[in-house]
Amino acid sequence: MSEAELGELEQQLSAKLPSDYREFLQTHNGGRPASNMFSIGEDPEFWVDWFCWIDERVAEPAEFSDYQSLAFSAFKFRGLLPEDTLIIGRCCRDDVLLLRLRGPEAGQVLYKDINALPGVSRRAWERMRDDCIKFVAPSFGAFLGLLRDE
Repeated sequence: MSEAELGELEQQLSAKLPSDYREFLQTHNGGRPASNMFSIGEDPEFWVDWFCWIDERVAEPAEFSDYQSLAFSAFKFRGLLPEDTLIIGRCCRDDVLLLRLRGPEAGQVLYKDINALPGVSRRAWERMRDDCIKFVAPSFGAFLGLLRDE
């Protein structure tokens, strides 16, 4: 991923990316980690399916982008996540990894448990955009350090 593409991403997000996540995108632009297991608190059974990659649509929600892209995830989860977060990956098949972009908690990695949300309408989910979120790590680099083999 080029510096120009990263600049475009930051412009679309109206936020500066944390340096560790920016470096990850420049080097890998998403993908499946070899070591993918992590814990949240006492629960050790979480895994990363993939980190979202950036395509030509960057962060613009796009229904017909690759399902592993940031653009498709932005389309699929539009309105369901806190506005100050960016989807950086998918976990445990249906859940998402988030990166907080603004405020005093900027840079934190969070986990949104989509499966824990009740089976209600999308409109009800939009009202619960801050529900079922768990803190995972203080930074993306710290999160990568938590990943282990199965």
